[in-house]
Amino acid sequence: MLTSSIPQEGKSFVAINTAISISLTGDRTVLLEFDMRKPKISKPMGITNKPGLSNFLVGDATIEEIIKPHTTIENLFVIPSGPIPPNPAELLTDRKLIELFTFLREQFDYVLIDSPPVAAVTDAKILSSMADATIYIIRHNFTNYVFLNLLNDIYQKKGLVNINIVFNGIKDKKICLL
Repeated sequence: MLTSSIPQEGKSFVAINTAISISLTGDRTVLLEFDMRKPKISKPMGITNKPGLSNFLVGDATIEEIIKPHTTIENLFVIPSGPIPPNPAELLTDRKLIELFTFLREQFDYVLIDSPPVAAVTDAKILSSMADATIYIIRHNFTNYVFLNLLNDIYQKKGLVNINIVFNGIKDKKICLL
């Protein structure tokens, strides 16, 4: 699962590029657009948004209908968000979510979840139960120190599974992280 503290830290950008990179190795990869309030995956990838996750979670589409193959990248599939629902977090508590992830784990080598930021809504914490690891995006010269404290608190309380940090947007060549 990929998440961040707030919008604009680059989580969807990292999610798209990670999914493309993995699929180019020959592994079947599916990227889920679970930021259902502000979807940022399907449009830049040229994938139609309907039907999508919200359609499946309310029972209006099958799993097979929402999985969209990328038109030019072999082994890459996208599951778009679908129409923006009035209650995204409530949809994530349904048994349909377990059904979806059970199916995807059987059909794909990698399942990547683009989730909403953790400071805004509870969706990422709910989706974390379906994930093996969390990639947490922090953006250089953008993420406020307050949100690093939030991340530390989440880590201490085990609010997200297996947290890994990506430091995104470094432009200064003088910065060296060892």
